[in-house]
This record gives sequence, structure tokens and C-alpha cells, in this order.
Amino acid sequence: MVKNQKPLISIITVTLNAQDLIEDTITSVIGQTAKNYEYLIVDGGSDDGTTSVIEKYNKFIDYFCSEDDEGIYDAMNKGIEKSQGEYIFFLNAGDSFFDAQVIEDISLILKRDKPDILYGQVSCYDKEYQATQLRGGKLILDDLKKGEGVYHQSVFAKNDLIKHFGGFDIKYSLASDFDMLCKFFSSGKKDLYFHCPISNYLIGGASSDFRTLFAEKAKIIKKHFGTKYYVLFKVKKFFVLLVFNIFRVLGLLPVYYRLKYF
Repeated sequence: MVKNQKPLISIITVTLNAQDLIEDTITSVIGQTAKNYEYLIVDGGSDDGTTSVIEKYNKFIDYFCSEDDEGIYDAMNKGIEKSQGEYIFFLNAGDSFFDAQVIEDISLILKRDKPDILYGQVSCYDKEYQATQLRGGKLILDDLKKGEGVYHQSVFAKNDLIKHFGGFDIKYSLASDFDMLCKFFSSGKKDLYFHCPISNYLIGGASSDFRTLFAEKAKIIKKHFGTKYYVLFKVKKFFVLLVFNIFRVLGLLPVYYRLKYF
């Protein structure tokens, strides 16, 4: 890399049958004021017109494939394999950058501080319930032991670090990004918290399956931190699901999504 040059960022979007969502994601990427990025899109073999929307923006896309995969993390691994940037950032279909300055602002920090991982906040939006909440904060290893983390839509991680850990473990369908965070923080690599929103995250994707997500997180916590934290997490999430179901039955999910239970 040329001295004083901004780091190249690989922005990866994975998608499947997201015809009504993908365009907003693409335009939020190509609308960034900074251009020190490459853009990769990995489609899981959509049959709803998603690829036609993507093809409209061919000249802005550095890599595109559309083929069957073994789930979201397999698709993310395909993007990692093809990426050339110093840092990787995932912005999946339905998500968007918080504003047009994000890559500009983040690049200056990456260039100055050279962290292994930089993460910030996300603005979570539930379209069905018209509820928005800003989430994310400074993490320490003890937070991960409790099952707390950050959204991958707020994480810039060094490409060689992700590849060092072998990419995402595809045996997890929803929580492999949490597994990767545990690897990052357990390894003692340099992390940096950016106290600003980085992306808009559309609630309601695969990870809204709370039962599966919590079950996978429990297994990951046991693997990295042992039985004690596994049991504590299982007890905590029992009550989280209980509260969620009460709000759901009462028709108060918009209120629920404004509260920080998890």
C-alpha cells in the first residue's frame, strides 16, 4: 500500500430473493463519497428478479456471482475468498449505510489507528412495526461471555484476520458472526469502538428467529468460555423469550423493539 493512502475496503453484500430490497443497499454503497472500496455481491441463486436489479449496476460492482450456496455464511465466505481489500465489511440485502460519509469517516480512522477490528452502532428498523432503535456499544470480552455482541453490519475487520480464522463456520445458520467476534476478542487483537451509527439494519431477516439464534449462541459460548457461562446465558435467554412472547401476545412488539433486552 502506498504510504498515506486510505485502506481499500471490501464491501460484501450477500442476497437471496431480495428484489425489493437489494437496490437500496446497492445505491447506499455506490453513493458513498469515498471511493476506496471494492464492491462484491454474492447471490444465492435468486429466481425473483434480484439479479436483474443487480445487473443494472454492473459498472459499479467489482465481483458478482449467482449460484446455490449452503446458507448466508457460506455466501459470506465466498465473498471473503474473492476480496482484495485490507478490511472487510458486510452490508447485506435490505441494509444500507447510515449516510454517504461512512466510508470516508471510517477510512480516516482505519488509516490513523490501524485497528484489527473497528465496530460501531447500527440503526435497527422494523418495517412491519415502524420501530427504530440505535444499538451497539463498547465491547469487552466479558460481554461476549454473556452473549452480548454487535451487529456484523457495524464491523470492519482485517481481511487477513478473518482468513486466519478460516472465515465463518457454516455449521451455524444464524450466529456464526457471534462466533467470529468471540475469536476476535479472545485473540487479543486491537479493537476500536466508533461511537456513531454505521449502518441501517432491517429487522426481520433470518436472525429474527430468536430461538435458533439463542440456541446457537449458547453452543458458541460453551465452546469458547465453558459451562458456567453457557448455563448463565441459557437462564437469561429463557426470560428474554418469555418477555418477548408476552409482548407478542399482547400486540406490543413495537414497544418491545424499543427496549434493550438483548
